[in-house]
Amino acid sequence: PTNRIPRFTFRVVGESYENRQSYLSKMSVGEEVYLNREPHNPYDSNAVAVVNQRNRVLGYLKREVSLWFAPILDKGRKFQCEVKQRTSRGGIIIAVFD
Repeated sequence: PTNRIPRFTFRVVGESYENRQSYLSKMSVGEEVYLNREPHNPYDSNAVAVVNQRNRVLGYLKREVSLWFAPILDKGRKFQCEVKQRTSRGGIIIAVFD
């Protein structure tokens, strides 16, 4: 979906935890990523993880974004997502398409 206009763009946060930088360093612009709801996340019941094709957590949507976006996902809405941009700090911004 690289040529299409995304419905949303989100910066992924929490990318410096655990071994996420090693996964992020291998990500390319245009590569597909997925949104996984984590309703049992002990830190945030609205947590939305961003994962790669091997289901490795790359980071999360910001808490403020997950607050309104998690209920959309919980209703079964599906989105296609890809890496839109790499940040100067080694993180990513994702594009979310209908």
